[in-house]
Amino acid sequence: MRSKPNLFIATRSKTLLVWVLIGTMTLLMALPVMAENPTATQVRSYDIAPGPLGRVLSDFADTSGLLLSADAALTDGKRSAGLEGRMTATQALDQLTAGSGLRYRFTNDTTVTLERNTAQDEDGPIRLGPVTVTAARTARPVSEVAASVTILDREDIERQPTFERSPLEALGKVVPGAQITGFSGTTQRIRGRPVSYRVNGVEISRPLQAVSASSTQDFAPGAFDRIEAIRGTDATFYNSGATGGAYNFQTGRPEPGPLQLTTDLIFMAQPTDIGESFSPRLRQTATGSKGSFEYFVQGAVGFFGTQFGASGDPLPTTNASGFRDSTNYDINASLAYRIDDDQRLETTQYFIYTDIEEKFQVGASDADPANDDSATIVEIDPPRDRHRRMYVGTLSYSHSDLLGNRVNLRVYGQDRDGVQGQLLGGPLEGGENRIGVNFSASTPFGILENTVLAGSSLEWGADYQVSTAEAFTFNGLTLDPGADVRDVAGFAQLRLPIAGAFLLTGGVRYTATDIDVESTPAPRAFGNPEFPGGEYQYDQSLFNAGLTYFLSDRSEIYASFTQALDVTDILRATRLVTDPEQIKPEPAVTDQYEIGFRGDFGRLRTTLSAFYSESELGQGFRLITTPDSSESSVTVREPREIWGVELTADAGLAKWLDVGGSFAFSRGTRENDEGDTVQLTPIDITQPTLTGYVDVSPIDGLIARIQVTHRFAADAEREARNNFDGSRVPALTLVDFYASYETAIGEFSLGIDNLLNEKYFEPRRYVVNDSRAVFEPGRSIMLGYSMRW
Repeated sequence: MRSKPNLFIATRSKTLLVWVLIGTMTLLMALPVMAENPTATQVRSYDIAPGPLGRVLSDFADTSGLLLSADAALTDGKRSAGLEGRMTATQALDQLTAGSGLRYRFTNDTTVTLERNTAQDEDGPIRLGPVTVTAARTARPVSEVAASVTILDREDIERQPTFERSPLEALGKVVPGAQITGFSGTTQRIRGRPVSYRVNGVEISRPLQAVSASSTQDFAPGAFDRIEAIRGTDATFYNSGATGGAYNFQTGRPEPGPLQLTTDLIFMAQPTDIGESFSPRLRQTATGSKGSFEYFVQGAVGFFGTQFGASGDPLPTTNASGFRDSTNYDINASLAYRIDDDQRLETTQYFIYTDIEEKFQVGASDADPANDDSATIVEIDPPRDRHRRMYVGTLSYSHSDLLGNRVNLRVYGQDRDGVQGQLLGGPLEGGENRIGVNFSASTPFGILENTVLAGSSLEWGADYQVSTAEAFTFNGLTLDPGADVRDVAGFAQLRLPIAGAFLLTGGVRYTATDIDVESTPAPRAFGNPEFPGGEYQYDQSLFNAGLTYFLSDRSEIYASFTQALDVTDILRATRLVTDPEQIKPEPAVTDQYEIGFRGDFGRLRTTLSAFYSESELGQGFRLITTPDSSESSVTVREPREIWGVELTADAGLAKWLDVGGSFAFSRGTRENDEGDTVQLTPIDITQPTLTGYVDVSPIDGLIARIQVTHRFAADAEREARNNFDGSRVPALTLVDFYASYETAIGEFSLGIDNLLNEKYFEPRRYVVNDSRAVFEPGRSIMLGYSMRW
């Protein structure tokens, strides 16, 4: 039976969702009709060279047609990385003011006032570039994060045609050190360790379970304007499970100004069978502001057809196949009200529903990946009631100067459920929900303003979250039990600029967690034994420290030490356990050391990092045979060490030519049950990967890109497992193409994913000799049209 706290959690969660929805509807109804302002929203081309901030702002005013009003003292001594590319005036202002200590506001349709941003340090050194990262709890310049960061904006996402069919696989092509692994090839790690997935800052993974396909297949193509990947851990800002880093998927935010409508049409198909694979999608966006109100509302509907492998065979419809053979509806919104110059109230909403029509399943289990052989696919009558649903909502209040402090308070809710099939049949059913509150404050040390430590501050706060994981069932039998979880945490993070040339950061986070795992009834799925349930408690203090040296306004080196908490995947671990003590529920700390360099030299931007991480109870998965002779994935905990290097470079060789790419290399070891040291396989760490791209723009409005991703061959296994000695994971080269052309009536785009129609498996197929393995999708073609009106 489920414990009483679960009823309380569920009730609170549903109440929160209702209130957030009511708040959203109220703000929507309060929005008046907008008038048009072509100056603020017109897309223009900017090519402003780096230099003093005052001069850059003056050049921007000349190009944009806006009048800028600012005290010269605010820009004296500050430099800017310049401005390049096509964007609206508000997008340009966001870049020019980010990290400068300034903020802007429209005083009328054509006049912008620049003023001091009390929420930022004005006296410290100008930070590298205009890019900020928000995945680290609060927005901050990238240069203040002593870790490797990959940020994809809307333009970066659009130039990756793989995003249209699989956001996870696309991330594996653009985030160094990222790889897809796990059952059905859908769990992703960074640097060989688990990742925290977030939508608008809210974690969406199942409590106490490593993120898998069931949590990450609801990222609707086109719904996100920004994706941030923090590579490496930082426990100050994240709870357990983020030992490899975090992905933060951000929906769109309001563009201040008059009503702006955008209509996007996307058509995808595969040459193998255009009719069956045809997948149209429509997305409509409205954004703007009036007075103190700002809004962004977006809705979409997509009809996704069957996907085909490179050999022409249809691919099965599974819980890991994203939107294959389905109809998808998603809505997201961001509504904000500026109370005054210092106070802001904002809500974000993300809702997605996927109606699955399961057409194909794996038939005969006779695949041999080592011999390039796929399992047989059979057509079935679509079962009823196969769906996935997820909702994420936030309500935030911020005050930039409350008794001298910058304060943020956020309440959030997340709810998800699904009934779907998978490779072994179905249905597989489960869900989770959570509610929580985050509080943080940044306190400046005014007493140090006239010293070499000017700009110092302390960020501190607390988190509280209650969550429920429903029992995971398979064909009505319990696979994993349900659980109620309560997390309480407090943190403090010190920021000390030193003489304008160094930045020292350091902090601590204390976390206390209570877990109540319910007992499982008999019989269980796959013949697994009953689990008696149990209560678990743990607490842990985690530390981090970083030192950044600013070589110049545009380059820096850093070194950091970070820790994160890795807790047993308790729910999965119950599959073959009758004694709760066998689970090893105690938390384990992962230590990571990293050194790196970042440089932005106008036409050349580059990063280089080297890392080493270690843990005494690192988490991994092993495929075992269950009592009914089926195969199941269970959790193992063992000492692990992982190390590697990552390099990125982007260069503008001419106004019409950009090139770039990345290289990631890692190695690792684990200690098995016999005490032997074994090399980690491509299940755990990525194959050495080299990427490259070429962007050309021969005429105004036309951009074309060729992108290559090459994974080098790697050993699959160095020890026998399940009577399989392993094989060599072969090398793989994937080529993608993208082009867009902007005209007076809108923007047209063409994307081709897997241009050479490569036939390949994900690495897991080779490591465990999966007899149910099927090929990944073959060549896919995307046609798009976008119109702003």
